[in-house]
Amino acid sequence: MTAIKQIEELYSERGKRARELHDAGKKVIGYFCCFVPDEIITAFDMIPYRIQGSQNDPIDEADAFLEPMACPFARSCFNMALKGEYDFLDGFVAPHSCDTIERMYHIWQSNKPSPFNHMINVPHMMGPSSNASILIWCRPLSTKLKTGRSQRPTGFRASLSGATKLTISLLSALWKNAARIS
Repeated sequence: MTAIKQIEELYSERGKRARELHDAGKKVIGYFCCFVPDEIITAFDMIPYRIQGSQNDPIDEADAFLEPMACPFARSCFNMALKGEYDFLDGFVAPHSCDTIERMYHIWQSNKPSPFNHMINVPHMMGPSSNASILIWCRPLSTKLKTGRSQRPTGFRASLSGATKLTISLLSALWKNAARIS
């Protein structure tokens, strides 16, 4: 099987492994957008799962909750949730990246409640104050994730550092292979 075929297969069945881990007792936390620090979720020994919409399925149920002129990505994600596609999630984290995602977070929370929901603010500009702000805004996420566990993982700083290094190495490998494939 070619590398492209493997990637296509992994993508088309991306929820399969998350469901298996959930069924094995792992907590799976869905998140929207690259602004959510998924390393924090990983450091708490939970599985971060990137929520994505469908490019093929019609948006039919979500339009009863979100305006049809709202972002199609957000509407598609919520449509899939309404149809049970994300029922394996133990919760979700949404960044305040745009007005539609913020609105959808509250609608999702009301209509598809889960044990864990969190809205994280994110900087909308780059700079020293942004760096300080994101650190402050990550604390409530960490506190809330900790509440969902019986205790904070031993060596949390080491876990967070390991999760960050893992993310960096995975991204590096992805970029190297992408350059090789193209």
